[in-house]
Amino acid sequence: MQTLELRLTHVYADTWRNEDEWKAIGEFEVTNTERWVKKGGDIQEPMKVIHSIHVQSEASVEEISKALQETFTMTGCTHEYDCCGCRSYHAKKPTRVSDDSTVWTLEVNSWRNY
Repeated sequence: MQTLELRLTHVYADTWRNEDEWKAIGEFEVTNTERWVKKGGDIQEPMKVIHSIHVQSEASVEEISKALQETFTMTGCTHEYDCCGCRSYHAKKPTRVSDDSTVWTLEVNSWRNY
């Protein structure tokens, strides 16, 4: 299990988001991952990943949803040049499998900086 944290401040760009204030609200574990590379399977093409995530938390549904989305979204890199090939990730709003479930589904889209 990994710590699930809610980002409290948004002072820094994503590359330095670890410098923002975060609050631990529970734990999560990715239990299943499905991957699709779009347009012919080229590694440089955009990719979609769907995670099934087990969450243990007493936080509200909204806080868990926001924390999962922030945890799996990562854009930008620290290279000084363009076309570095770093992958950026954008998580869509996650959904619970059912109202009383601890399992969430999260779609993450990614692309390379080329």
